[in-house]
Amino acid sequence: MTTRLVLLTCLPFAVALHAFAPGAGAPVLDIKPRVVKLTADSTEWVTARVKVLNRGGGPCTITAIHPSCACGVATVLKNPVQPMDVAEISVRINTSNMKDSVNTVEFIVDSDAENSPYVFKSEVRKPVLPRDSASSIHR
Repeated sequence: MTTRLVLLTCLPFAVALHAFAPGAGAPVLDIKPRVVKLTADSTEWVTARVKVLNRGGGPCTITAIHPSCACGVATVLKNPVQPMDVAEISVRINTSNMKDSVNTVEFIVDSDAENSPYVFKSEVRKPVLPRDSASSIHR
């Protein structure tokens, strides 16, 4: 009888703790890789895909992805992301106005996940072409 009373007394607390435990019902995003390394070519566009894992207990809806510059565009390929399921984000970056040899573009992912907003980066290497030495000689 006392065992049953103790169980009945503790049960509501156990249920409450489980309901509010981190990740119990809320979605939690994990994006891999966190840094996408790309190399620009003559097309002036680079593309990549990143994996999105929902490690939480409920479905995750990605509501927006904001690039740090107008050169970047990102598209969610499967939304919502179910618990323990993997989706992809397609990333495109226009490199035509990039002047440095290494350029960084951040993507801020807004969602209903517990760890929103989530940020991942792309590092774009743009080969610096050597100057034509003949054209710089004055005669």
